[in-house]
Amino acid sequence: MKLILSLITLSILYCVNTVNAISGQVTYYNDVGYGACGTAIDANTQYLAAVPPAYWTTANPNLDPVCGKQVKLTYNGNSITLPVRDKCPGCPTNNIDISAPAFTQLVGSLGPGRVSVTWEFLGSSSGGSTTGSVSTTTGSSGTCPRTASVSAGQGCYDVWVSNCNNAWDENQFYAANPGVVCTDLQVGQQLCCGGSSSSSTTGSASCSRKASVDAGQGCYDVWVSKCNNAWNENQFYTANPGVVCTDLQVGQQLCCN
Repeated sequence: MKLILSLITLSILYCVNTVNAISGQVTYYNDVGYGACGTAIDANTQYLAAVPPAYWTTANPNLDPVCGKQVKLTYNGNSITLPVRDKCPGCPTNNIDISAPAFTQLVGSLGPGRVSVTWEFLGSSSGGSTTGSVSTTTGSSGTCPRTASVSAGQGCYDVWVSNCNNAWDENQFYAANPGVVCTDLQVGQQLCCGGSSSSSTTGSASCSRKASVDAGQGCYDVWVSKCNNAWNENQFYTANPGVVCTDLQVGQQLCCN
């Protein structure tokens, strides 16, 4: 029995470490919390993948070698490369679940909900890093006129403000750096500074009411206490697209509309 289990495990590891295209279906999810790899995720805003249970081989999923792998999905000639950050408990072996923005970038919208794709694991583990970027055949990646390198201890806010000489604007940052995970930056990673220095401090050009983040505050606190709104997640993200609530910065401006 132990020999059989060992052979099964080796077979799974071979599939994970070998570039073999898998024909299946992709769905999307928008969970916020901690993924099976043990890191904080926000599938509403981050670009990530959740792979089927069949590819997990350790008792502690946080230490599983599949965490940090890259998967490439292809749909109708478009492709996207994503880091594995989570497990999809309900997925059969040939299906995969990806975050909502990744699904939109690959498929065009969330409307279909489920489509047929081919997907594959790429190379070896990246040590849990999301690589800070999403590689696609669409979009404006690769056209950044100004870039800055991440130094030790820096976050997205620090690079955008100190290195890029921009005023902090989360929407502009994520428009220039789609898929970047600000809690998992790597020293030396290149971030896009946008086309020119920014003077905007608001999250939206059409925002009529704004509030500043204080120390220890989250999205809920600002929306309810400072904006005097009843909490409504959909309304919050409509007013503040791209905001990562687990990585707010003191002084950051949020829209109250």
